[in-house]
Amino acid sequence: MDKIKLSILVRTLVLALSQENAFAALPYGLYVDAGIGGQNSNFKHSASQTINIPTVTSFAANENLTQYSNNFIAGLGIGYSQKLAPQFVMAIEGTANWDNTDVSTTVTANNGTVGLNNKIETKLKNDFAILLKPGLLLDRNTLVYGMIGPRWGNVETIYNANFTTTTAVFNPIFRNSTYKLGVTAGLGIQRDIDCHLSLAAEYAYTYYGNLPVPGNASLPILVAGTQVGTATNNSEARGFTNSLMLKLIYQII
Repeated sequence: MDKIKLSILVRTLVLALSQENAFAALPYGLYVDAGIGGQNSNFKHSASQTINIPTVTSFAANENLTQYSNNFIAGLGIGYSQKLAPQFVMAIEGTANWDNTDVSTTVTANNGTVGLNNKIETKLKNDFAILLKPGLLLDRNTLVYGMIGPRWGNVETIYNANFTTTTAVFNPIFRNSTYKLGVTAGLGIQRDIDCHLSLAAEYAYTYYGNLPVPGNASLPILVAGTQVGTATNNSEARGFTNSLMLKLIYQII
């Protein structure tokens, strides 16, 4: 009877060890990565510009438009991964991306007295994120994982409102630039090459919500140093991005 119990215990330990080893190939601990890919950006603007020169003219123009941009991105990351169970992995990673998004749209309007050429420009220069990455091991060499966390994007919006009258040209420029907090969610798959190197492909969606815009802003209209009127801007904008990156991961420890 004791021999039977001992045999069952040995078989159980062997089975447990074999299950553990079946998912033991991918390295864990501190890692760094570098990636390149593409990003689609979507920005929606709603704005109005007015010019008011008392006793001369008053003019208002409204714009509603959507801007799209497809561009190259590159990034670096550093993180730490830990296996929580034979098939489950958790990682936390900090990333920094160079986005280089710059898209502009020109809107024109005319009331017979005043003409407007308004160039609306949106830039996403770079971003930083802190991401949690829960993962599931499919086999010894393959990990699929999700991503979620905050992302800070360096967003700038510029409204270059060029007003033209019969006697003069006024060019008030309204701008706002800041790091905008957004939320990122995504999926990835990682495949190991050896005990230190892995390749990964990641898709990420980032929602920034309301973008930094000049909002309710006004600038004086000057002629020969004297204010003759006022140009105002009222605007709001929203934005989100979709990105796909290929990454090379180096496991340090």
